[in-house]
Amino acid sequence: MPRRSLGLPTSIILCLLLLGCTGNQESTALVTVPERTAHRATALHAEVLAFLHAAAAQDRRQSVVSLGLSEEARDIAAVICADPPLRTLEAAARDPRSKVLIVGSIHPGECEGKEAILEVLRAFAAGEQDAWLQNLVLVFLPDYNPDGTDAVQALSREQQAGPADGCGRRETSKGFDLNRDFTKVEALETRALLLVLRTLDPLLTIDCHTTNGSYHGFDLTYAGPLSPATDPELQAHARNVFLPALRRALAVRGLLSFDYGNWRGNWWPDEQPRAWETFDYLPRYVTNGIGLRNRLSLLSEAYVHRPFAERIASTRALITEAVNYVARNRTTLVELMRSADQRAIALCGQGSVPLEASLGDSGRESIPTSGVTERLDVATGRRELHHNGHNTWVLSDTSVHFEGQLPVSVPWGFAISAPSSAVLRVLEAHGIQHYLLQHATQINAEDFAIRAVNRAPRPFQGHRLVKVDTITTPTSTQLPPGTLIIPTAQPLCRLVMLLCEPRSPDGFVAWEQVPVEMHAEKLTVNILRLRSAPLPRDKEK
Repeated sequence: MPRRSLGLPTSIILCLLLLGCTGNQESTALVTVPERTAHRATALHAEVLAFLHAAAAQDRRQSVVSLGLSEEARDIAAVICADPPLRTLEAAARDPRSKVLIVGSIHPGECEGKEAILEVLRAFAAGEQDAWLQNLVLVFLPDYNPDGTDAVQALSREQQAGPADGCGRRETSKGFDLNRDFTKVEALETRALLLVLRTLDPLLTIDCHTTNGSYHGFDLTYAGPLSPATDPELQAHARNVFLPALRRALAVRGLLSFDYGNWRGNWWPDEQPRAWETFDYLPRYVTNGIGLRNRLSLLSEAYVHRPFAERIASTRALITEAVNYVARNRTTLVELMRSADQRAIALCGQGSVPLEASLGDSGRESIPTSGVTERLDVATGRRELHHNGHNTWVLSDTSVHFEGQLPVSVPWGFAISAPSSAVLRVLEAHGIQHYLLQHATQINAEDFAIRAVNRAPRPFQGHRLVKVDTITTPTSTQLPPGTLIIPTAQPLCRLVMLLCEPRSPDGFVAWEQVPVEMHAEKLTVNILRLRSAPLPRDKEK
């Protein structure tokens, strides 16, 4: 199918948006593409940019900023909402108010977040939600994957209940799934997101998605940080306080919600025993990676078989209630995040972090199941599956959290000789503290010897993932100049552990950024666990 083309320059699109595209509405009207097309279409990137600039023209508190360019040179644009206004990320970083980040279109076929964000920005321009800006700065990234957004095909996500004219491609133009790139940081778009995270350090990040197909009766499902390596108090707050509060608030709006998951082994619960299981704990997923930064994150998953208009509305409701929660509980959350940072620093030399996980038993819950009805769109030949509106509640085993496995002690730090550009890129993008030795230095450490190595038979995101089994042996060795030193006594200690430990399923070794090599007739990786500091930092500047 051909891509949908605007056929108009952005300046004309902007005028059409300001006029409501009819000529009969007030000049201040802002109309989204779904509204303009009876929800048959979703906005292309230029239409998103036009809407952002039109909203900012009406509301001085909204500032459109560029986070860089995509692979196909599209502007990755964010909007900073603040009163008084903040015109740059640097100005926002200096502002003492807490930040909240809302991300849409990480997977452009799941376009509800993008459209919900535009509606929220319109509400700001109309003077709604002013109370949020008393102690918060809101940052919106509506079109995180602009290249994927513009790769519209009518049969994209064909069973999804609209938009009938199609939606964008899941991956970037280079084939990256941005929700698998948080640890390896290969995509330009991922670097743009991490620029916001390390510059503004938001209390909460909301990542908007749509489910891939499980038949259930919820309007929307959600998850907080799922990695068991997350700070325990932060994760407990997310699981036991934040998410239940969100569920209650959505229920007041008449929306059914629950922890994100799928029926075990199938899209529908047609076999015994019935069980509902979440997915996944690895830090490559944005919301899990943010949890390892000691910050609150929220995965939003609109239900794929509800109509497009309903999915936008439920996503907007979740955004609204999540921000309401942060606005009401900002002081508590700030203290929680600060104490999580301190606990992470204190892990150095005396704590442990689990590298792997298994699903935990979360108890039994009544889960609504539903059927779907197939509908054919004659204009496009698109076959969609729509929720039939009839729920049957089933008492089900649930596993909506993970329990840690393979705990490893936290050393003073890690050393990597001759680090690759990929390793340095990851550290710099995340803002992980590190430095290079200027002089040869004797050090007590632990060396890794590899007992077994397994490479995935097929590439995943451009890599054959590597899994190793290792043993460590004490060693005293001399580190050459240029050796990379990564201390663990830093707020991002938990992320450091999952990147640097060779057995981590989502770290430097797994993604081939630190190679497995043959040395002295044995397989090794060029990583050392340091028992103490190589030299005082001030001597290494």
